[in-house]
Amino acid sequence: MTFDRFGDRYLLRVMQGEEVASALKAFVRSEGIGGGSLRGLGAADDVTVGFWDTVERVYRNYRHQGLIEITSLDGNIAWREGEPIVHVHVTAFHETEGAFGGHLVSASVSATVEIAITRFDGRVTRELGPEVGLPLLALPRRP
Repeated sequence: MTFDRFGDRYLLRVMQGEEVASALKAFVRSEGIGGGSLRGLGAADDVTVGFWDTVERVYRNYRHQGLIEITSLDGNIAWREGEPIVHVHVTAFHETEGAFGGHLVSASVSATVEIAITRFDGRVTRELGPEVGLPLLALPRRP
């Protein structure tokens, strides 16, 4: 991965053969990013997406392989129990399967993935939301 910083923003390039989700998590940890938002695009040849089954309370994962254009990555950065949580959703287009999307589980870069991160001041955390069974953003209630 290569990157540059512009004030509270970063521009990243995830390289061919790298895995996007793990590269993002390692980057957040190494840069000490306490919270933020991200957007991106690129190309991959192996993408797994998931969706949260609210009844069974498990992720259901779907793998796509081949020529894949990532048309949008959109997500946020927070922490839980000392670990960064990079929560990213993806919309992509497969050469024969058409469009697909969901929660990004993994993506192997085939050409490049370019991501812009906006860093927030302070630290954003997640806490388990028992009503849905997922770690949700822990934000103060405002009137």
